Amino acid sequence: MSSNNRLFVDGLFELRAQLEGLPAQLVEDAKPIVTANAAGANREITAAYEAHERARKADFPSHMKTVDHTKQPGTFVLDVQNDSPLARVFEWGSAVRHTALGANRGQMPAENVFLPRYYSWHHRMIDELSGMLEQHGFTVTGYVG
Repeated sequence: MSSNNRLFVDGLFELRAQLEGLPAQLVEDAKPIVTANAAGANREITAAYEAHERARKADFPSHMKTVDHTKQPGTFVLDVQNDSPLARVFEWGSAVRHTALGANRGQMPAENVFLPRYYSWHHRMIDELSGMLEQHGFTVTGYVG
């Protein structure tokens, strides 16, 4: 009796693992796509921080970075990030806070400035990388931005 079971893995980590094993020419073709989308995300997030009064006061725009995390030959990894220690609380919000004496300092609402813009550019990048791979004769299935 034969089995009709199939395993289908869908996700960014699998795509990344596949990209890491591709020939150097494909990595070189991917670099301008990754670079352009990281720069676009950085610009859009920085502009959103500049338009937001509390983010501007916390100086979030000056903490935006695009960091190269490339560690081995045949890979190219960029990460868009805000390195301010307050950025995470600003993005995600906080629970109700109290001082040591019990004074209520309230809850900080989640602002959702960074993540929606980051993922919008991330999905755009995945679409462009998928198109680049298809131009080289690969068939791209599963997760597509």
